[in-house]
Amino acid sequence: VAYLGVMKAGGAYVPLDPEYPQSRIEYMLKDSGADNLLVVSQYRDLVDFYDKNVISIDDVAEKSKNFQLSVKLTAPKPENLAYMIYTSGSTGKPKGVMLEHRNLLNLIEYVVAYRGLTPDDITAEFASFCFDASVIDLFAPLTAGAILYILPEGIRKDAIAISKYIKEAKITTVTFPTQMGELVAELLEDAPALKFVTLGGEKFKHYRNRTYQMINGYGPTENTVSSTEFRVDRQYENIPIGKSQRNVRSYIVDKDLNRLPVGEAGELCHAGRQIARGYHNLPEKTASVFVENPFSVCEEDRRLYRTGDMVRMKGDGNIEYIGRIDSQVKIRGYRIELGEIEGAIVKYDSVQNAAAKVIEK
Repeated sequence: VAYLGVMKAGGAYVPLDPEYPQSRIEYMLKDSGADNLLVVSQYRDLVDFYDKNVISIDDVAEKSKNFQLSVKLTAPKPENLAYMIYTSGSTGKPKGVMLEHRNLLNLIEYVVAYRGLTPDDITAEFASFCFDASVIDLFAPLTAGAILYILPEGIRKDAIAISKYIKEAKITTVTFPTQMGELVAELLEDAPALKFVTLGGEKFKHYRNRTYQMINGYGPTENTVSSTEFRVDRQYENIPIGKSQRNVRSYIVDKDLNRLPVGEAGELCHAGRQIARGYHNLPEKTASVFVENPFSVCEEDRRLYRTGDMVRMKGDGNIEYIGRIDSQVKIRGYRIELGEIEGAIVKYDSVQNAAAKVIEK
């Protein structure tokens, strides 16, 4: 409700998780320059240091029973900031990724159309509201007029309880981090109401044929949550991450931004309507990964985001994820992808997951 209120007022929100370390919360509030802080009363002590306008959500809820709106709201423009998500940074300080309304709108319109969401659907929200994946399960069903259920905090780490909840609540679509989604799929063989389970965040390794469609999604926060999707129909040696979504253009390039042919591994880059404005207060970092697009054909794809992810294009046009570029290692002159080694190991039925690491003797 707070997020929707901020947006309707023409503002942008920055989510803060009360489970974050105190130093992280202080850093995000200071770095974002937020003039207002909406807080639930039980967490008020965590932000005692904040000396700007504090709004108690509990007080607003109580007062709103007899509240008449007297403020004229100004609808946001496409280029206005919608929200800012802080991601982990290699320097130890999180980076604030700035997403605009046009970025979010393109994503939500795609999800509603691709899932065929209607007012008859019931969506379950699993992801923390502080993770960008939450915006799909939050805004897509509300845009379509569907019902949104927020999973109770007490069952979020319990795959058995989640599976039971999905069946009893007649959930029709839900998004999970890959590992949790694979666990739930192992338990949830038959769920008559369930139509889609979308996984993302890590490599999807173990597919099981179910009564519902499983979708392997991929996308960085800097390209508004989701960039490609693949409807999984069987087990693959390397389950693809699919093709570019609507109004997203994807390129596979070498270190000099030359496009690579089918089958050759390179860096995945994105352009189009979902590219973020950049990193807040980090102009040099923004300039290093949000670059001029040498393949641009129109104004909306003039900027290119370099993901740092290594992929290859298959002959059918689907993209395979290999791993991070910075996880590539060289041993005795040979370039080796640790992700490919992990993928080979998990082909064995007795192996559930794997991690490869270089150990120097």
